Amino acid sequence: MKPGNILLEKYRLGEITEEEMRMLEEAYADRNELENEIEKLEASDAEILEMYKPADFARSIEARLPEIEKADDKGSNVHAFPLFKALRYSAIAAAAVLVIVLGFTFNTPATNTGNLVEASQGLATERIKGLKPSLKIYRRTGDAAEILANRDAAAEKDLLQIEYIAGSFKYGVIFSIDGRGTVTLHFPTYSGVAAELDNNGAILLPYAYELDDAPDFERFFFITGGSGFDVDEVLDAAYELASRGKSARREFLEISDSYYQATILLKKGAE
Repeated sequence: MKPGNILLEKYRLGEITEEEMRMLEEAYADRNELENEIEKLEASDAEILEMYKPADFARSIEARLPEIEKADDKGSNVHAFPLFKALRYSAIAAAAVLVIVLGFTFNTPATNTGNLVEASQGLATERIKGLKPSLKIYRRTGDAAEILANRDAAAEKDLLQIEYIAGSFKYGVIFSIDGRGTVTLHFPTYSGVAAELDNNGAILLPYAYELDDAPDFERFFFITGGSGFDVDEVLDAAYELASRGKSARREFLEISDSYYQATILLKKGAE
């Protein structure tokens, strides 16, 4: 029996557990069959987004707010419960793009002139305890920067800056795999021992990364461990994953369970 769409969707979003991944591997011995099922899901998602564009949906909710609140004020059977009020405003907010005003000039490894956003923004001044390691990607947009979510679109020459939250992990490596099968090491900037992480909140890397013309995707990985580990060991697993083509969009490194893997996928070009 084939697994349901929920499991396929988790695989597509890179949120699948190892146990769930084993279930998929048992159900789809032929990797091409699995990729075909994923492509069907993505095509279905595209159709739904075309029918119900987020911005249009938000406007339709906003247009109904006066009617809903008027009915609520009159004691109508149509009540705007507190939870619904929170959800409807969240739906409107979700349609907006989060933009951060630049505090410094955008920085690349070659020029090293400053940061995309101020290091003191967000959670950077707080000690984060109990959070899982995570990545955040900023993209330069004129004189500002926007946050790119998992599966957002990106393009050649986009300037990106990487931010990480280490949680309770002490060492880490950040790299990316692109649609051409290239592995790029971002942090540390050289192989050897994994970088010692700053556990005091959200930490921006002090340089930017410009996307090249590699097709299809760029997927960023943040591999963390409780003790120092060999960067080359992780990169060897990254090269192996990169050699598997589109599987690198969704699958994880085949490394010890003692490591934690966080990823963000950026899509490039038409799918």
